Amino acid sequence: MNSESLDSALLALQAIVQNESGLSVQELDAALARVAAFGSPRTAAPLLKLLDDQAQQDERMFSLIHAAEAFDDDAYVPELLTVLPSLRERSPKWASIVLLRALNNEHTRVALVHAVRNAASPIREAVQWLCERINERGAQFLSKTLPVLLAVRDAREGEPMRVRRWGEISDLPLSEQVLREMFVRADGYWLYPNRYEAGVGFPGTLAQPVRLYVFEGECSYSFGKATVRVRGGEIVDMLPGAYDFEVTADGPVRLMKVFRMPESPARVWKETLARIATAGKVLAEWRLLSGVTFQMYVPPPASAASESIHPDSDVRFHEIETLRIMQSVKLGGLAATNDLDAVRRALGHDPRLDVADTGGELTVRLAAPGSAG
Repeated sequence: MNSESLDSALLALQAIVQNESGLSVQELDAALARVAAFGSPRTAAPLLKLLDDQAQQDERMFSLIHAAEAFDDDAYVPELLTVLPSLRERSPKWASIVLLRALNNEHTRVALVHAVRNAASPIREAVQWLCERINERGAQFLSKTLPVLLAVRDAREGEPMRVRRWGEISDLPLSEQVLREMFVRADGYWLYPNRYEAGVGFPGTLAQPVRLYVFEGECSYSFGKATVRVRGGEIVDMLPGAYDFEVTADGPVRLMKVFRMPESPARVWKETLARIATAGKVLAEWRLLSGVTFQMYVPPPASAASESIHPDSDVRFHEIETLRIMQSVKLGGLAATNDLDAVRRALGHDPRLDVADTGGELTVRLAAPGSAG
């Protein structure tokens, strides 16, 4: 089959789809089968261009989407991106649906992030607009759209940072609780809350892209010659690099940085606990993200497939916030003397961990990328 016959098959399909009043399922399936027989990834874009918000039968539109999605991500994602700018203008409903389907698939989402970084400006703008419209549907979508929105931000490295109002993304109140529900630690997100008093200022470094949420007050971040000022109820995406931070109002500022960890928290904690276990019997105070605290000996290394810290425990690795190991522990019926030197040797220097050592006590938590601030 040659390219002309493929074009003819696409034109025939277009005519059938546009004549919706006389469209039968058999005719559509037969036309799609003729197009699919060519096995050409370049058919994905023409198929997606046929999506129409005015179509009366959604199942016919989904038939077109399914046919376009039949190709692997490396072939499909570039075709999808080429269509999104025009599809957003003509059929925003279906543009959102087809993008959300890509975001819901982990492998396709990764391919999308890589492709967006190298995409032309109109494509990036369409992707950003659609992601923001998807976010308006509910907070649960933010964990899917954020990596793509940060990729758009990465591609605009030379452009000024854009401050947005929280209300542009969600109707929910901006709070720490809402953000923790949006960005789940199990999915690899780290939330880093801070409060700074009036007059505070310091230099810092971001090791990876960060989205900053300001709950109250006002502050500024200066990256070289570019300075962005953010107030309560505002959001800004910041790129990696050195910065100067300053509280710019008379009162305190409360904020939270959200970023994606390079490794899953569960994996880091599993490896960390396995190393601590080599230091002998270690009695520790455990604090979970839920605020629950308890004392328990560090268990032997878990099996590779285990998600819980112990076979008889419901606590999962990703739920751990901090591990506090004291030289002498006496509480209730538990009493122990921990060999902190052995624990220090077991921990070694792991850049993924933040270990506070006061001499008689070690507090272990996952490290935030970059320096303080």
